[in-house]
Amino acid sequence: MNTAPVFDHMDWFMCNVLIDHARQHVVAILDWEKAGFIPDPRGKFLAGASESVKARMYPWLTLFDF
Repeated sequence: MNTAPVFDHMDWFMCNVLIDHARQHVVAILDWEKAGFIPDPRGKFLAGASESVKARMYPWLTLFDF
């Protein structure tokens, strides 16, 4: 796979993401012990995934502006 590496948290349970609901933005990300560099999941890794699979398996994709 030919893709750029990205630094990923690797533990995207909602309890690890603190959100300011009033301003609708992420204020902190907790629990970094599993973090590391991985191939960019927005490239070939997710290319064949349907929108329903992305929503179910990768809900964190909608947390950030890419």
